[in-house]
Amino acid sequence: MSVWATRRRILYILGFLTPIVVIVVLAIFFWWYEESTCFDGKQNGDEIGVDCGGSCQLLCGGQALDPVILWSRAFETYEGVYNLVAYVENPNVASEVVYAPYTFKVFGVNNDVIAERRGVTGIPQRESFVVFEGTVRTETPPSRVSFEFTDDLEWEKGDMRVEDIEVMGTILTGTDSMPRIKAILKNNTLDYLKEVEVSVVVFDNNNNAIQSSRTLVDDFNPGEQRDIVFTWPSAFDAGTEVCIAPVDVMLVIDRSGSMNDDGLNPPEPLTAVKEAARTFVSRITGSDRLGVVSFATEATLESSLVSGVLATQEAIKNIVIGQNENIQHTNIFEGLQVAFNELVSNDTRDDVIIMLTDGIASRPIDESDPDFAVNQAKIKANEIKGQGVVLYTIGLGESVDADFLKELASGEEYYYGTVESEDLSAIYEQIATAICKKGPNIIQVIPRVRND
Repeated sequence: MSVWATRRRILYILGFLTPIVVIVVLAIFFWWYEESTCFDGKQNGDEIGVDCGGSCQLLCGGQALDPVILWSRAFETYEGVYNLVAYVENPNVASEVVYAPYTFKVFGVNNDVIAERRGVTGIPQRESFVVFEGTVRTETPPSRVSFEFTDDLEWEKGDMRVEDIEVMGTILTGTDSMPRIKAILKNNTLDYLKEVEVSVVVFDNNNNAIQSSRTLVDDFNPGEQRDIVFTWPSAFDAGTEVCIAPVDVMLVIDRSGSMNDDGLNPPEPLTAVKEAARTFVSRITGSDRLGVVSFATEATLESSLVSGVLATQEAIKNIVIGQNENIQHTNIFEGLQVAFNELVSNDTRDDVIIMLTDGIASRPIDESDPDFAVNQAKIKANEIKGQGVVLYTIGLGESVDADFLKELASGEEYYYGTVESEDLSAIYEQIATAICKKGPNIIQVIPRVRND
C-alpha cells in the first residue's frame, strides 16, 4: 500500500472518531458539571460558598472588608434640634451593599441614651460617604453619638461604575451670622438621575467636622448644571479659623509735597506711612494679591497685582516725593482711577482699595468749578463702590477733610483718621483683620445617587 493511501486512511479514521470523542467528552462534562444557580441554597458550580463567590453576584464572608466608621457626631441646627452624621469609608473598590440597616444612638452627659434613630442606607463602591439623619430632638445636649450597622452586611460585586457628578464653584458666605454654602452640580453622566443625595461637611483648619447638612436633587438630566444651597440659622463654631476667599488689595498712597519727610514737624509722615504699609503687606496671606499706587499731581502704578510680598514691599519702599512743584498737589481722583483699572483688569476676586492721604483733593482742576477735584473724587469713589469694590480711606494729620474721606469710603466704619503717624500701624492692622474673611478650612460636598 502506498504511503499516500495509508495517510488517507488515517485521515478518514480521525475524521470519523473526532466527533465521537467530542460528544463523549461533552456528555461527561454535562453529566458531572452542575451550573451554579446562586439562589438555590446549595454550593454548586464555581461557587466559593453557598450561593456566593465565583460567578455569583453575592460575595462570601471574608471576600470584602468591613466599612470603617471614621466618626459620628451631632450638629445643632436649632436649639434642641440636631443633625446626626456618620462619616463612613468603604475600603472595597469594587464591592457594595444595597441594603445596610443602621442605628444612631445619642448619649447624654450621664451616658444614657437620650435619642435614637434607625434607618437603611446603601454602601457605595467609593472611598467615603455620609449617613445623615436630620431633625433629631433632644431635651438635653448630646455628649456623644454612636453609629453602627445593625445586621450582617451582604456584599455584592459592584459594576465599577462611578457616577460622574462634578462639584463646582463652592462658595461660603455669612460665617459670622447665617452661614450659606452655594455650589454647582453638573451631571457628566449619560444617564437621567432620578434622585441625587447631596451632603456637605464643613471642617475647621484642624480637620474637625463642625457642621453638616443635606439636600436632594431630583430629575437630574445628562449634562445639566444645578445650583444647590445649604443654610444654617446661626454662625459656625469654627474654633481656630483661617482666612478664606483670596483678596486683591490696592494700596493707594499720597506722595504729595505735604507728605515730605523733612523732619521739621515730626513724626515724618511718608516714612511712617511706608513702614506701616510694609507691615500690612506682611499680614496678607499667600493666596492674596497686592498692588501699589502712589499719587500727587499725577498717579503712578508702582506695582501691579502680584502674590509676592517682597515685590510689593520693595515697591512701597521706593516711593519718593519728587522735587518739582508739580508733585505738590493731591489728585485723589487719579489715584483711585489707576487702582481701580488694575483691579478690573485681573481675575474676579474680592477687591479692596485702601487709600491714604494727608490733605484734600486739589487735582484735577476746572477754572469754572472750585470744587471740581473734590467732586471728581466723589464720582470716581461711587463708581468704584458700585462695582463691588470695598474702599477704605485713611486720613493722616490735621489738614484732612474727615467728612469728605468718610463720603469716599464704603461706609463710615471704613474711614480711619489720625493725627499721629505712629497710629498707622494699628490702623493697617485693623484693616488687615477686617479684609481677612474668616471661615472653616475645608468644605466637602458629597453627591450620591440614590438607588432605593
